[in-house]
Amino acid sequence: MEPQEKWLLCEEGEKLPAQNPVICGFTKDGKQIFVARAQVEDNLLPGYAMKGIGYFTLDDKYIEMKSGYYVLFSDSINFCENNTVALNQLVQVGHIGEDPLYAGSCKVDEDMWVCGTLREGYLTYAYGGNVLYEFETKNILLLAAK
Repeated sequence: MEPQEKWLLCEEGEKLPAQNPVICGFTKDGKQIFVARAQVEDNLLPGYAMKGIGYFTLDDKYIEMKSGYYVLFSDSINFCENNTVALNQLVQVGHIGEDPLYAGSCKVDEDMWVCGTLREGYLTYAYGGNVLYEFETKNILLLAAK
């Protein structure tokens, strides 16, 4: 069964609906961090959004967007530990050219998780103005259908 999902366009200053956003974590001050994606050039890139800004990476390029990105809404998609997910449960959230992209999440601070591009077994994510990488699969949660 295909997961029910909806991607909502975010424009600067707009509030997100409260019902069923897919959350990858929380900021230090308790604000939600959402699964997001953005069209950059001919690519659809996974990332995250918090406090009205979307964060994405393309190769080694750090990308911040105040509008024009999308947030994922679903009650049948969430993050799971790597060893609990079958390949057919992974949710494709983007692409680079013809290559599918998936989303993963990792811890960047004591209690803060962000979402990024899962490709070829590692996670690329935007944080603190930088493009960062997580290579330890045990530290990565996978976005998957329940």
